[in-house]
Order: sequence, then C-alpha cells, then structure tokens
Amino acid sequence: VLQRDVIGTVRSIVSVCRASGQRRQDLRKVIVEGNSSGRWAGKLPDGGDKLPLYQLLRDCETRWSSTFLMIERLLLLYPVRVSPTPEFRHLSNNDPNIFRRFEPSS
Repeated sequence: VLQRDVIGTVRSIVSVCRASGQRRQDLRKVIVEGNSSGRWAGKLPDGGDKLPLYQLLRDCETRWSSTFLMIERLLLLYPVRVSPTPEFRHLSNNDPNIFRRFEPSS
C-alpha cells in the first residue's frame, strides 16, 4: 500500500527544479562538476561514475509514457540530491525531506 502520492511528489520536485532557467543551469553545473570530480562513483545504478547531462522531464497527459519517463529520469538523477552544493537549496527550503520519499524504507 502506498502511503504517499509518489507521482504528485515527483511532479513537485520536477516543477521546483524546472521553475527557472537558473535552476536548470544549476542542475547541469552540479552534474558536470560531479562528473569531473568523480562524485558519482559508486552511487549510480549502472556502476558507472558519470551522470548523463540530462534535465528533469515533465509528464504530459496526451503522452501515455510521459509519467513513466518523468519518474525514470528523476531516479536516474537521484544521486544529485546528495551533492554537497548550494545549488538546490530551493528544494530544501520547500521540503527538507523531499528526496527521502524515494529512499527504500528499512
């Protein structure tokens, strides 16, 4: 039984991150710096050490797979949330535990 609105939470995260061009640039900057410094080593599901330069996707009612793709992209970029950078302080200002909603429960 789901205790949370997972799709609604994903939409909220995507909306906050895509709310401005500056936030999209911040995401790209964090990914590039993490790729250069090896920050993602051991944190990616495929065992790699580089994140692709992707942006978060929004879903669209008229595209049946867009909700799946939105969630998949968020999970792919999930390691960014543990990045010790100030670029995503706007997320923690809205909800400091927003990404914890996607961590496996123990």
